[in-house]
Amino acid sequence: LFYLLLNGSGVGRSYDNDLILVDWDHAPNLRCVLSDTHPDFNWSQHESVRDAKHKYGTGKNVMWHEVEDSREGWAKALELWENAAFEKIHKDKLLILDFSKVRPKGSPIGGMQNRPASGPKELMDAFEKSAKLKGAGLAPWKQAMHVDHYFAECVLVAGARRAARMATKSYRDWE
Repeated sequence: LFYLLLNGSGVGRSYDNDLILVDWDHAPNLRCVLSDTHPDFNWSQHESVRDAKHKYGTGKNVMWHEVEDSREGWAKALELWENAAFEKIHKDKLLILDFSKVRPKGSPIGGMQNRPASGPKELMDAFEKSAKLKGAGLAPWKQAMHVDHYFAECVLVAGARRAARMATKSYRDWE
């Protein structure tokens, strides 16, 4: 759904209990990092790649992923995290997403009539807000609704894109 939103499509999703297969409580713990040389880096808001490498290392329970500067790259990062939650074997691992390759805020986006890019901050915020759902005691369908909302928020680019979404849920569900 996120990739479709990034392409400018409206999307719909049913949040029926039987259709939600991912329980975000099983997701790996998440850290979002950015190179301290990136123009959007802010020492008071971001964790640097250098500090994260020093702090977390590269052990077998630490997964690193560089987020590419494209719609596909953004969607791939979310897909990676969601698949890890679905597999239910990575709950105690750490996924570190490196946003250093994402173009700075205000840079022109060629495929969007050179409108300014939002930079990595909005996408990082979506991941960080979603990470806070882990252990919050929400049903998987409510987790999914929040995750979808957080990622739809970061799709808005200079008024050119909208996050047109429709959510449905059966009245027969028990919650």
